[in-house]
Amino acid sequence: MCKSLTIVAQVGDYQYLACCEHGSIYLGWYYGTFHLRPVDFMRAVQLLERSTATPDFTQLNGERCCLVRQKNGCFQLWLGNVALFLPQAELPRLIELVRAGVPALERVLSQTWGKLWPRVMSQHYHATNRPITGTTFGVN
Repeated sequence: MCKSLTIVAQVGDYQYLACCEHGSIYLGWYYGTFHLRPVDFMRAVQLLERSTATPDFTQLNGERCCLVRQKNGCFQLWLGNVALFLPQAELPRLIELVRAGVPALERVLSQTWGKLWPRVMSQHYHATNRPITGTTFGVN
């Protein structure tokens, strides 16, 4: 069980990115929190960045993640078998949070994990077809 959680970026009272002493990344959005391994988080980052380059997308697929625009303009961000539902105005806030959080996560986790962290991120960032075992969803 994690004993400390370091918030590295926040865009509202209930939207934050954090990490624990074990290297898990926490994406908190209102009443839920995704507990992500670095590989799963980086997959979501890549997908969200693609969404900004393709603003009129209907569905973007990534490795073990997906972003779907619903007919009413809302979004579903699927991470594994769990979805985060976002009203239209919330997607830019999520992207803002992720963009602010990535450099901060790298700083905090490299301090905690030392020289091992860049290698772990590099391996996870370029990983393909890895199982998503370890990613969980919690209710705050």
